[in-house]
Amino acid sequence: MSRTIHPELLTQAPDRPLTDEKNSVVRKSWADKFLLWLSIVLLGYALAGRGFAYIGFPPLFIGEITLMFGLSALVVSANVGRVMGSGLIWLIVAFMGWGAMRTIPFVHEYGIDALRDGMTWGYASYAIIVAALIAAYPERLLVMMARYRKFVWIVLVLGPIFWLIARFAKPVMPVWPWAHVELIEVKGGDYAVHLSGIYAYLVSVGRLSNPWVPLILLPIGLAMNVTGRAAMLSFILCAAVATALRPLTRFMVKLPIVILLLIAFGWGLDAHMRAGPEVTREISVDQLFKTLDSILPGSRHHDLDSTKEWRLDWWDKIVKYTIHGPYFWTGKGFGVNLANDDGFQVFADESLRSPHSAHLSILARAGVPGLSIWFALHAAWALTLFNAYFSARKLGHKRWCGLFAFILAYWVAFIANASFDVYLEGPMGAIWFWSLVGFGIGAVWVHKNRPWILESANDAGIDRA
Repeated sequence: MSRTIHPELLTQAPDRPLTDEKNSVVRKSWADKFLLWLSIVLLGYALAGRGFAYIGFPPLFIGEITLMFGLSALVVSANVGRVMGSGLIWLIVAFMGWGAMRTIPFVHEYGIDALRDGMTWGYASYAIIVAALIAAYPERLLVMMARYRKFVWIVLVLGPIFWLIARFAKPVMPVWPWAHVELIEVKGGDYAVHLSGIYAYLVSVGRLSNPWVPLILLPIGLAMNVTGRAAMLSFILCAAVATALRPLTRFMVKLPIVILLLIAFGWGLDAHMRAGPEVTREISVDQLFKTLDSILPGSRHHDLDSTKEWRLDWWDKIVKYTIHGPYFWTGKGFGVNLANDDGFQVFADESLRSPHSAHLSILARAGVPGLSIWFALHAAWALTLFNAYFSARKLGHKRWCGLFAFILAYWVAFIANASFDVYLEGPMGAIWFWSLVGFGIGAVWVHKNRPWILESANDAGIDRA
C-alpha cells in the first residue's frame, strides 16, 4: 500500500513557494477535496454504472453536481491558468462552443432533453478542470496515480461481483423511483474498458504487491464480456498499444499464458453459461471465437451480424443527410431523439436517443464542423501524448514513458468502445473519458515543467522499469 500524500505536503512550483496565508490554503484544500470526490465518483461509475449515475436530486444527478463542484474548485484555486495557453484546451473550448451553439436554439422546443443531449460536449469541462488543477500543484499527479492503484485492486476484486449482481439479480433489484433504473446496472463494454485500462496500468506503470491477483482476476473479468464486440475490441486495441509502447514486461508475458490456459481449460470442459437470465448469448470459448470473428469483415455469424447491419444502415443515413445532405453545416442539433427522427428506434419506451457511435452522434447533431473539431481535438491530443512519450524516452525518463503509454492505451480503449456503443453521451463513459483527457494534458505540462516530480517519487505505485 502506498502511503497517503496529504494535501498540506503538496508544494507549488519553485518560482511560487507555498504560502501560509489562510486564503491560499483554503482554496488549495477545496481543489484537493474535489479531486478526492471525483475519484470516488469515478469508482462508483465503474462499479455500478448507470445505476450510480442516477444518484441525485432530479433533474440534477451526481455527474452534474460533481461538475458544479469542479467548476467552483477551478474558479477559486490558484495557478489554474498554467494550462490555459495550451492549444488542446482551446480545442476543447471550441468543441464546447460549437456544441452550445447547436444546443441553445433547441432548449425551448425540447427542454431538458436538449440539455441532457448537450452534456455530450458539456462533460468536456472535466478535461479543463482536471488539467488545470494538476498543473496548478503538480504533486497532485502522484496523488491521483496512488488512487488509481487502489482503483485497480477494488475493480479487480469487486468488479465481477457487481457484474454478476447486475446480470442475475436484475428481477429483484431495487430501482430509483424517479428513473426506473436499477441501483446497479453495468454494461459489459463499460466494464471491459476499465479492465483494459487496468491491463495498460500493469504493463506500463506499476505492479501490485501480489502479482497473481491480476493474473487470475483480469482474465475472469474479460471472460465475462466475451459476448460483446466493442468490449473485445477495446481490450485488443488497448493491449496492443500498451504492449507496443512498453514491450516485454513480466506481466505482459505472463497474462497471455494464463489466458491461453483458461481458454484450453474451458474448451476441454466445454464450459458455458448464460450471461444473464434475459440474455441469449453464452459465456463460452465458442462464443469468444464468434465474437472475435464478427469484428472482422465477412463474418458468418448472423445472430451477431444483425446488430452490425442495423448500425451500418443508421450510420449510412446519417452520412447521407449530413455530409451529402441538408444538415452538412448544422446537424440536427442536441435535443431531437435521433433514433425516432431517423427511424431506427428499437425500444417501446423510446429510450434510445443516439446512434451506437459517438462520432456519428456528433456528426448527426453538430454537423461536419462539429465532427471536424472533434477529430482535430483528439488527433492533436494523441499527437501531444505521443510526442511527450518519445521525448521522455529520449531523456531516459522511464516512469514518464510508462505513464504516457498507460494514458494513451486507456484512451484507445475509450475511443474503441465509444465507436460502437452509446458511451460518451452519458456520464458513465463521458466523465471518465474527459477526466482522462484532462489528466493527460496535465501530465504533459508537469513533464515539461517539473519532470523530477515523477522520476524522484518513492510511492504512488509507479515503477521505474
